[in-house]
Amino acid sequence: MDKLDGLSFGSPALWFEEGVMCLRQGDAARALQQLERAAPHYADDPELHSFLGSAHYALDNYDAAYEEFARAVSLQPDNPAHHADLGNAAMMRGELQEAVGYFEQAIALQPERGRYSYLLGCLLSEKAGQPQDGLPYLEEAARREPRNAEFRLWLGLALQRMKRHDEALPHLQAAREADPRNADCAYHLGVCHLSRYALQDALHAFKAAIDLDPGPAEHWGILGRTLFQAANYELAADALREAIKRDGDNPYYHNMLGAVLSAAERPQEARAAFQQATVIDPENPEYRYNLGTACLATGDPSRAEDALRRAVALAPERGDYWKNLSLALHALGKSEEAASALENSRRYSEGSDVHA
Repeated sequence: MDKLDGLSFGSPALWFEEGVMCLRQGDAARALQQLERAAPHYADDPELHSFLGSAHYALDNYDAAYEEFARAVSLQPDNPAHHADLGNAAMMRGELQEAVGYFEQAIALQPERGRYSYLLGCLLSEKAGQPQDGLPYLEEAARREPRNAEFRLWLGLALQRMKRHDEALPHLQAAREADPRNADCAYHLGVCHLSRYALQDALHAFKAAIDLDPGPAEHWGILGRTLFQAANYELAADALREAIKRDGDNPYYHNMLGAVLSAAERPQEARAAFQQATVIDPENPEYRYNLGTACLATGDPSRAEDALRRAVALAPERGDYWKNLSLALHALGKSEEAASALENSRRYSEGSDVHA
């Protein structure tokens, strides 16, 4: 006789009940143990196989989850939840076309349930990279449950991916209103505002996301980028340093910090930030270019030459890279090479001085 919390459990019914309870409490491992003990006594019970599949799924055992959900479908083919569960497992196994079929079957069995349309819309929009195909299903889910923050958020994200920012905005606003404690809703609303060049609205949303969840580096990184665009360089630098504290191996944050410090006319600090970006990602031509430009600004044409030669080797079509290389070579008295680099710069369109 087994013991659990001082109580004796010895029947299949109690193992089944405890397994379901553990699953609902988030203890998938214990749930699986108890449900498997009960399984021989409930071989033809679709709910048992559904719960077993859910336990395996929670433990990332997608093959086993698929088998259990398939068994539930075979035993109870008119239950749309089993088809949806099977679709989720198929999706996690990379079987996207199969998953589409299972979600479609769930929708056919219960079209009024918004979640099944939502699941198919997410699969098509996100996993299959076809937001235009997923959009009608996400719209249907949101129509059926307009106060569901998750549905409105993903509908907004699909529209964002299609560059339909103005259409995305009301859905992302609705998601934020429906779930004001959800940092993701605030963050993605900010991204939408930023895409529409509404900097102050974007700043408000990103600050809200950080207030709700200050952990993710991307929250600080995009706040820093937005503050940079708003020409608030000091606060932008502070935000980017917070991003670097959380994800110091991301060269983008170091490069963006360098761009901010360059704009703030702090060239030595900018140079150090660009240098770190190139250490992390030495094959990125923009990082090399920015480092070379900062070296020019700090009176070090020799180091600038090294960085800019690497930049033009990586991206020889960039006229602005050649132009700054010509400046470094001229400062070093290499007139013929400087003239040649300047001629190359004229062959291509010129970009901005610092690339963030």
